[in-house]
Formats: sequence, C-alpha cells, structure tokens
Amino acid sequence: MRKLSAWSLLFGSIVALFGTVLFASGNVPPIKPLEQDDLTKPAVIAAWLKTNSATAKRDEAALFFKNALKDKNRGAWGLAVKGFGISALRYPAPDTLVEYADVSLRSARIARERKQPDIQSDRNSLAYIESIYLSALAADSVLNTLTPAAKQQARRNADCLGVFVTAGTIQPNCAPLQTYGLNK
Repeated sequence: MRKLSAWSLLFGSIVALFGTVLFASGNVPPIKPLEQDDLTKPAVIAAWLKTNSATAKRDEAALFFKNALKDKNRGAWGLAVKGFGISALRYPAPDTLVEYADVSLRSARIARERKQPDIQSDRNSLAYIESIYLSALAADSVLNTLTPAAKQQARRNADCLGVFVTAGTIQPNCAPLQTYGLNK
C-alpha cells in the first residue's frame, strides 16, 4: 500500500511540475470546446468568443468552412450543414453561423417534404434555425465582422422566424420561410 501511495505522490508531483512548466512557458491550457447545443445559445457564443477568440482553432474551422462551401455549391445540403456546424464548433464566426442557418433551412425543407408537415414540427425546426441566426448576431457583437447588409439580413431572418415560431404568422417576404417552403 505504501508503494502505491509513493507512486501516486510521484505521479502527482510530475503532473504538477509539468503544469507549472507549461504555465511558465506561456503555453495556454486547451480551451473548452463548444458543444452542438451551444450554437443555439447566443449568450454562450458571445462569452466563448470573448474568452477564447485568440486561441481558437481557426485553421481547422477554416478548412471545414471551405469544404462546407463546396458542398453547398453542389447542393449537398446535409454535408454542408455538417461542415458549417463543425466549423462553428471550432470557431463560431458570424459568417459561419449565418451559413449554418441558411443551409439548415434548405436541409430542413427537404426533411419537411419527405414527411407529413405539421405546424409544431415546423415551429421546432424554425426555432432552432432562428436561434442560430441570433447566435450569429451575438458573435458579430463581439467580432464585428459581418457587413452591414449581412447583419441586417441576419436580423430580418431571425425576426421573421421569431414571429412565425411565437405566433404562427407567416410574414410576406420572409426569405427563410420561402426557403423552408412555407411562403411563396
């Protein structure tokens, strides 16, 4: 038993020493990764960017973003959703979140067309997408990278989806509802 305690003490000391060396050398401990549900929480996205923007995995995010754009351009909506989602988990840039919401609308429309549509299912799908647009706006409040036109469009998209989700009202000229297939 004493031998086990000695090994535990030695191992603990080595771990503590290693942590001290990393801290002293300027290496930063790994950042807490985002989880899928976090992408629908604007406050979490803004706080994460304030804390982790400088150390985030932007190169990995950029690679997933680039591949997702290719998938989007060839109409592979499911793959594009996955790619933009993974990119946003690595670094939730406003443009990535807007793209994620946009392709999620197209993918949700395909799923909607395959089944018997109902208002509650539509509201659930569109509430999820509305929250992604809101997360994009929250990310932009930290990074300020969206163009004024893109910011305005993301706000309009979130607002008209919000009206549908809360009241079931289909506003005219609501681009997301048109993409989803509810508004001609």
